[in-house]
Parts: sequence; C-alpha cells; structure tokens
Amino acid sequence: LGNCYHDGIGVEQSYEKAFMLYLQGSAKGNDNARRSLAWAYAYGEGVKQDREEALRIFQQFDPDTYPEYQIGMMYADTCQSYEDGKQAILWLEKLIERAEYLPAMVLLAECYSFLFKDYMESYYERADYLLEKALEKKYSDAAFRLGMNIFYKDSLITDINRAVELFEMAADRNPYSYYMLF
Repeated sequence: LGNCYHDGIGVEQSYEKAFMLYLQGSAKGNDNARRSLAWAYAYGEGVKQDREEALRIFQQFDPDTYPEYQIGMMYADTCQSYEDGKQAILWLEKLIERAEYLPAMVLLAECYSFLFKDYMESYYERADYLLEKALEKKYSDAAFRLGMNIFYKDSLITDINRAVELFEMAADRNPYSYYMLF
C-alpha cells in the first residue's frame, strides 16, 4: 500500500502517506517496508531528508541482502559532493571485496566513469576492469554500460566496433541498445 501512495497507483500520490505506511510496516518487521523507509529518508520523500538515518536503517539488513549496494546506490543517487562520490565507491568496493555482486560491479563502474570522470585515467581503467569481469559472467547490463562508456569516450577502450558488438550483446535485455546501433 505504501508503494501505491508513493507512485500514485489507484490512489492520489502522497509521499507523506507512503512514508507513514513504510514506518508502520517497518515496525512490524517487513523488510520491504524498511528498505522503502530508508529510501524515503535518503531522498526526503514524505519526511525531511536524512541520509544518516537511511544509512542506519540500511546497515541493519542481513549481509546476504547486500546492504552495501543499497548504501552505495544511496550515495551515488543523492550525490551532492565529491565526498558523496567517494562514499559511494567505498561502500561498493567493500561489497565487491566480500562478494561478486554483478549489479554492484556495474554501479561501481558507473561511479568511476561519471562521478570522477575528470580526475584520473586509473578510474577509467578500474571501470573497464569491473565491466569486463561482469561481462565474463554474461551480465548484459555490463555489456550495455561498457558500450556506452566506449561510445562516449569514458573508457580506455577506443575501438568503436567493440561498442557496437557490446550493444548487440545487450540488445535483448536493453531496448536502448537498439537505438545506439542506429
């Protein structure tokens, strides 16, 4: 029900009502409500933005649910400073060190490619490495992201034919890849 109010599905959209429902569900032990509550705090939806409270909630999750991914995504999505970008990278690197979580590898590569694109060539090298590693596991989101990085020159790889090959690999899962092929 909280998500219905959050997104305005079947009811008038209200972040405030969604927040109250997430709070109630979280108090009853519902992990989905607790995750949505953390995101409400992170974005300031229905409540004053409080990333520290979001961080506290995310850190309570079982390690098997990859809380570092949620925390890294929070810092990347609400990035307000260079320090936020560094926090996103710190949390995502921590997760990748612990487990080979493919969505985290792609998000981390995005952080290196975009948050710090003007800082160091080594960031492009790290992004390329992470995406190639995820590609080895046949993760199509990595194919699309690496293709985009090559196309927009956010990669040390300069072969545009490689970008086309990657877009073709990703096309079945990412319709935007078809657009990139035209």
